Amino acid sequence: MGGAGAILVSISSFLANKIATRLEHKYQLQIDKELEAYKASLTQRSYVTKIQFDIEFDIYRKLSKGLYEFITTLYTTVEAKDYPKEDATSPQQKIENEMRTYKNMVDRAANLQKLLYENAAFMPQSIYEKYKELIELTTTQFWTYQERFRDYVDGKISLADRTTDSDKAAFETVKKKMESLNNELREHLQKIYI
Repeated sequence: MGGAGAILVSISSFLANKIATRLEHKYQLQIDKELEAYKASLTQRSYVTKIQFDIEFDIYRKLSKGLYEFITTLYTTVEAKDYPKEDATSPQQKIENEMRTYKNMVDRAANLQKLLYENAAFMPQSIYEKYKELIELTTTQFWTYQERFRDYVDGKISLADRTTDSDKAAFETVKKKMESLNNELREHLQKIYI
């Protein structure tokens, strides 16, 4: 039995090594897959300091607030029923009412653009581009409103005639783009780890 036992021990040792190699290879593949998945999840995250996060968050908060205020003011020019002032009868009253709204909108647009450009380096390109596009859309709509201002003041058109269906469609586009930007911003902020 001495020779047969040695052969049996060598065969079982050989088979055990073969099985161990297969199991090791199988588990190594599984571990490699899990490691790659973990690495991929890490690359989607951004690690920043609390100060960096607070600065970036403050920028987004100010931009969102400023854009919302500008859009709200602009909306009052798109929907006559939401316009805060009555249709003044004297040209002087019309001019005074419109100049207050005009000055408010010019100030808001200038502050919004300044805030965006001052902080462009501190935000991801895609979010910067979406803010820029929204600001351009709203200011374009504002200048369209301003072109009709003169006709309204001259009494050529009524308050209700100052807005068109294309104005209302443009405002709907602005609302959808704002919603899209807010969704992207939420996703971006969720990927930031302090």
